[in-house]
Parts: sequence; structure tokens; C-alpha cells
Amino acid sequence: GKNTLSVGNLQMKNKIANISNKLLTINVVGSADGIKSYNAPAFTDIIPQTANLTATIRNMPMEYFTINQSTQEGQQKARAAQVAAGTQIQIDSLDLNSPSGLKATGTGLLTATNVSPTYNTGNVTINLTNMADAIAKLQTQMGKNGMANTGPAMMAIMMLQGMGQAAPDKPGQTVYNINFTPDGQVTINGQNMTVLTKMLGMGKTDGTTAPKTGATPSIPTPTAPTAPAMTPLKK
Repeated sequence: GKNTLSVGNLQMKNKIANISNKLLTINVVGSADGIKSYNAPAFTDIIPQTANLTATIRNMPMEYFTINQSTQEGQQKARAAQVAAGTQIQIDSLDLNSPSGLKATGTGLLTATNVSPTYNTGNVTINLTNMADAIAKLQTQMGKNGMANTGPAMMAIMMLQGMGQAAPDKPGQTVYNINFTPDGQVTINGQNMTVLTKMLGMGKTDGTTAPKTGATPSIPTPTAPTAPAMTPLKK
């Protein structure tokens, strides 16, 4: 079945920093802790338990907040408004911490597009630290709890290690340069991962513009850059 996550405490603050020509600049600060997985207990040790995000949304059209996005047509219209305005999400800082000791930090810049599966073009850089310590901890736990309980997390972290690149000037740090190309491809350190994004249900991989169904994702999901819900502006 699908993995279910619960969050003990979630805070999100949004502030309009500037309005110019009906385009908004929005500062976003978010944090979450007490994150738990219910359907995938074997991955508990590597799923982030705390998360902190600061981001800046630029060129968000005021029109976006007036569009009913309960239908695919509405979602397409909202996305088209973002693309026409050149809406961008700048990830100023992202910090994730897992029980295994694995830590991740990230920055990036994404620009809205109409091309699936990501509906963005741009780059995100993720840095992982404490990889060796996390693997050693999982190995110890696997000896105590068995392969069935800890093995999946061990395989996942080994896969992460294989996809990463060692930072030459920062011992113990692994770097992931994630690139979202204009034709809808996704690469990690130069390796094409578009097939994996399709397996994860991110949409088509043929460069078409078929929209997703359901509600528009909230930040920081790298589909179309989307602002969290805010109080409507007074006229």
C-alpha cells in the first residue's frame, strides 16, 4: 500500500514581500518535526524526522489565487498563468534530519513550465552528511533486528551513496546535483532519472503537457511552483 506519514508539528509562515505589476514576491518559512512513517517501518531510520525550509517565490501572478483549481482545466489555467509570469521558487535553505544521523541540506531555483513530469526547469543541489555513520548504525541495527526490519533502509542508503558524488573539499559530504531540463528530463549528477520519476508517479515522460489530477501540490514539491494558501488581498 501507499506510505503514510504523520507530522507531530507543522508550521508555515508566508509573507508578501513585494507587489509589482500584479506579481507577488512571497517569503516562505516552514518547519516540521515528529515525522513518522506508518506503512514503511523498515525505512523509519532514514526518513527525515525534522525538516526546515526557507524559500522565496517570485513573479507569482495575483490571478493565480482567483482560479478554481478543483478541475484539470483550472489547474492548467493556473499553471499557464505561472508560466506566462515566469514564476520561480528559490529554495534558500532546506534542512532534513533522520534518526540514523543522516543530514541533508539543499538550495535551488525552479521555474514553472508546462512540460511534464516535473512542470519545472532548473536545478536543486542536495548535500548529505554523516553517510558513513548512518550506514554503520544501520549495520549494527541489522545485526540486532534482522534483515527484514533494517535491510530495506540499508539498501536505500547504499543506493543513495552510489548515486552521489563525494565533495572534494568537504570530507564526509555527498553531493547530488538534480537538474530539471526544459524537455521534462530529470538528471542526478548527470545520470538520467526520468524513468524513476515515472515509476514514482510524477506523470508522463514524453514531454507532453498532460496535467496531474487532484489538488495542486504545495511547496516544496517540485511540480509547478505553487504558493501555500494565504489570506486574500484586500482591494
